[in-house]
Amino acid sequence: MTGPLSLRFREELSALGLAERGRPLVVAVSGGLDSCVLLHLLHFSTPEIPLVVAHFDHGMRPTSASDAAWVRGVCRAWDVPCVTGVAEVPVRSEDEARRARYTYLESVVADRDGYGLCTAHHADDQAETVLFRILRGAGLAGLRGIPAERAPGVYRPLLPFWREELQEYASAVGLSWREDATNEHLGFARNAIRHDVLPRAERAVAPGAREALVHLAGLAAENERAWAAVLPDLFERIDLVELEDGSRSFDHAALLTLDSSLTTRIIRNLAEVVGRPLGRQLSGQVVTFAVSGRSGGRVALGGGMEIRRELDRVVLGPTATTAEERPLVILDPGPGSGEAGVGGRSVHVA
Repeated sequence: MTGPLSLRFREELSALGLAERGRPLVVAVSGGLDSCVLLHLLHFSTPEIPLVVAHFDHGMRPTSASDAAWVRGVCRAWDVPCVTGVAEVPVRSEDEARRARYTYLESVVADRDGYGLCTAHHADDQAETVLFRILRGAGLAGLRGIPAERAPGVYRPLLPFWREELQEYASAVGLSWREDATNEHLGFARNAIRHDVLPRAERAVAPGAREALVHLAGLAAENERAWAAVLPDLFERIDLVELEDGSRSFDHAALLTLDSSLTTRIIRNLAEVVGRPLGRQLSGQVVTFAVSGRSGGRVALGGGMEIRRELDRVVLGPTATTAEERPLVILDPGPGSGEAGVGGRSVHVA
């Protein structure tokens, strides 16, 4: 995209399908540079979109209450509705802060009958996220980084823009913001990547490291879209069915006809579908069991989930309650058939 940032921003909003819908768009505003630029762009460049500002106080630093008051003051000056929340118990880590923040923000969307939530993530955040996940050993899916849109209705219209562009815009319009001193603390992993690791990489290894990391995120996203397109056909090949308890059951023999790389991808995807994503260590164990586990065997996945073999089927989902086995007795020496109970399932035997 070329042209003034405000024009490119409107183009990004259009690409994300964000337009005036008669219902408000909730904007997450911390008071920092990024979120203040986001609010300014939305309010002054797209006045047709009704807004509600939401600010969450994590309680992680002494000045957090004054940050909330400052955001409320900006909203009063710009005549934008504003709601604020505060953590009941001060959070102790970046991950806790993120979960608490999104829980609150999504509650504001529901309370205000909003159609979505806008956050101020930008291209530098994307580069930092991808590098962080590389260093932690994430798979290709994790290297997609921050999506421009994710369920339930969370949008990041600043994702194509770099922090430097946002700073230039803020200076051009005379925008002020609050500085968060904790953003300089290298004890936080994200800050160490932002202020130490990435700058060193750009100086000593690859001058275009940030752009390369964002490009990698795009390639990973493209790869995931390709998998999403072919997985339904693979599921059909293994006769995948959903059971009443939400488990997924598939044909063991059909699974063996697939390449091992496809098998691994299928099992990892099904684990995510049933709500139990597999880590690196457990993933290999589960895939091995899916391929070679014997009938009646099972592997616990934790969280009340398991993978088990039931005769010719493999089932992945909630742990099955112990059920009484129901044998089929054929009295005559000749051919016979009937229903037997195996692992809680009724199985036709002939």
